[in-house]
Amino acid sequence: MQNPDILKGSDIKITNLRDAYKISIPGFRLKRNMSTFLRILLFGFAIFVISFLLYKQPENASPIVLSLILGLVLFFAFHLHSKTIIIFSKNFIKVKHGCLPFYRTRQLQNLTNIYIDDSVNIGSDSTGSDFIYLVISSSKQWNIKIIVDHLSRQDIEFLRSRLSYLRYKFLNEYIK
Repeated sequence: MQNPDILKGSDIKITNLRDAYKISIPGFRLKRNMSTFLRILLFGFAIFVISFLLYKQPENASPIVLSLILGLVLFFAFHLHSKTIIIFSKNFIKVKHGCLPFYRTRQLQNLTNIYIDDSVNIGSDSTGSDFIYLVISSSKQWNIKIIVDHLSRQDIEFLRSRLSYLRYKFLNEYIK
């Protein structure tokens, strides 16, 4: 019998803790397409401009500000390549994005839906980019959006179905 927490050929890891499940989603991997090429080009250009400004800095400019900007650009580059951790338990869901030191916590009974958002429209709730998001929707708090653009369609559907299953499982235990 196949374990439902494992998808063959996937890097998504689901670990059963005592009263919770820990889901580990791998970080961003580069695809070979024009969108990735343009992102790398834009990122490289940003680093080049900031480094050039640090090198050719006029006397009245602050090197600390430029160093902070360069540090932030490098931090976000590293952040995109580190994994996302989701902890599902009876009372809450916690999401830790990349290397950020905090968890975003939502009450389990307030969760309304878990779905995939791959729309490209620009609106009040969308980002207007061509990323694919896994959205954890909550009734009384902000939604949590996780970029899953780098995963295959099979991985995305596996992740969505396992999270929906865990939501219903823990909600049924919460009601009892």
